Amino acid sequence: CGQPKTPAKHPVYGRSLASDSGIITRTELKDIRGKPPATLEAYECELRLNAYYDAPNPDEHAMLRDCAERAIESDPEHPLGWVIAAWIYMDEERFGFNTNPGAMDRALLAAEQIVKLDANDYNGQWALGDIYFHRHEMDKFFTAAERAIERNPNNATILSDFGNSMIFAGHYERGVALLRKAMALDPNYPQWLNYGRSVYYYEKGDYQKALDTILKITQSDWYWLYVNYAAIYGQLGRQEEARDAVDKLNDLYPDFGESHYDEAKIWNLPDEIIEHYAEGLRKAGLYYPDRPPLTD
Repeated sequence: CGQPKTPAKHPVYGRSLASDSGIITRTELKDIRGKPPATLEAYECELRLNAYYDAPNPDEHAMLRDCAERAIESDPEHPLGWVIAAWIYMDEERFGFNTNPGAMDRALLAAEQIVKLDANDYNGQWALGDIYFHRHEMDKFFTAAERAIERNPNNATILSDFGNSMIFAGHYERGVALLRKAMALDPNYPQWLNYGRSVYYYEKGDYQKALDTILKITQSDWYWLYVNYAAIYGQLGRQEEARDAVDKLNDLYPDFGESHYDEAKIWNLPDEIIEHYAEGLRKAGLYYPDRPPLTD
């Protein structure tokens, strides 16, 4: 912190490297792992933010929210605290972590503050894109996403994020193109990129390729991973693996079948994709109540 009103770019904040998970980031992160959370500077918290997205969890989320708010209180004219806050506030709603009222409104205000401090900074457009996506304001999402990509076209993390989101929303061609570019740019691309790729193959009916892709993800306690396992194994007729995936899903998220539609809508999945996954989950043996027919 302690930067001037119009800050110079931080060594990490605002960078244009291939991704936010490269060797420099991993080395720096190793150095701060043992530091007490209350002593972390905003820059160090950004490194922890990058690592947090490899395996999101409530404890790290709470630490990062505290760090962001300390950074903003210390220097509200520096964008970095607002960057961390925008993502962490968003996760209160989309991940259900440490929820307080008005999470998306607070996230939007934080992202708008980034843009206000530096209109050309891709971080603001990146955060705005994700926030609009989860507010289901899709026209604004596509505009902000393309602006963020235009400002930093070679960042594999941004390309992966928006590629996934576009596939989830049924915009396969653009989404797949972004994911392919991310993979070409950075061999250490974020592993969660494979969620979007797996959805793409699943929707094409290529269940084996969907499985091969989702198995590249190692976030072992993230319930969406087991949703995918169960649906894919169900479609492949591999009942033993399907039952194991359902058992793990039930441990992590009891009665998921009753909530699947609403959870999927958080990520803007079209009804036909949700039903396709529901078909696989039923085949896997997950209790999944029938929904009433869709009406115009």
